[in-house]
Amino acid sequence: MHLAFKCTYCDGGQGEYVGFAGVCSDDNMRRNVQAGRIQCASGPCRDYCRRGFSGAKPEPPCFEGTLFTEWFASAGLYDSGPKRNLPIPMKRVQKGSIAVFTTRFPDEPREEQRRVVGLFLVGRVGRDRYGSNTLYADPRLRIRFLTATAHKLHFWDYYRNASGEPRWGSGLFRYLRDDQVARLLADAQMVLTSEEDKSVVAETYEAAFGGSIESASRPVQRLADAWTPRM
Repeated sequence: MHLAFKCTYCDGGQGEYVGFAGVCSDDNMRRNVQAGRIQCASGPCRDYCRRGFSGAKPEPPCFEGTLFTEWFASAGLYDSGPKRNLPIPMKRVQKGSIAVFTTRFPDEPREEQRRVVGLFLVGRVGRDRYGSNTLYADPRLRIRFLTATAHKLHFWDYYRNASGEPRWGSGLFRYLRDDQVARLLADAQMVLTSEEDKSVVAETYEAAFGGSIESASRPVQRLADAWTPRM
């Protein structure tokens, strides 16, 4: 099995590439705090906002801020109930699985607008300093997408809930099947512009599934085109 993670957009290090590589800008931090994002609205970013953005800017307090610099992702701990502070399990995910990272850009608030911003081949499964189940990237087979590339990769083209609607709901991650991730990799390689990035994606496909990425199936029509936004 593979995992797709739901990420709150972090514009730290944003430029030609998507963010997720540093502390958010003041504007993005304010937006995330006001929206009540869990990590943003209850920690040092909230406090920094309340101080009027004065004093020392916080170090990245969340996995989003270091995603594409440290290259790991944790499942976290249960925050309530009888399992409070126990690690959330990740089932059937192992070395050689693929972790996919998704987000909604600030100007795209609807769930059907969720994009894929990067991915990596899992090089190791372990625990972080808090005891959370954690995926660590292969040191070479990992990729952070250009912003233009991410805008072409709609997460809901590759995954559907049982209801068929683009609805994430609660929880940090969702499990993906081989065929879903294989098609995502094939589509990503088509829209990438860097030959080096294309090579990384092709090698990731081969490492995870065997064979050539050209053998992956392609959609007849983008599923996202069929969605009618709800008012």
